[in-house]
Amino acid sequence: MSGLTEIEIEYPGDQCLGRLATVNASGRPHVVPVGFLYSPDARTGAR
Repeated sequence: MSGLTEIEIEYPGDQCLGRLATVNASGRPHVVPVGFLYSPDARTGAR
C-alpha cells in the first residue's frame, strides 16, 4: 500500500528530470538534476 495520492503516483510518469537536494555540515544546500524512469505497474523507478 502506498502513502501517495493518485496524483502523486501519476506525476513521475510525465517527468524525466527530478532534483535531489542535500545540505552540507554548515547547512548550505546542494541541488543537482537527476534523470529517472518510472514504472507505474511496479511503482518503482531507476536510471
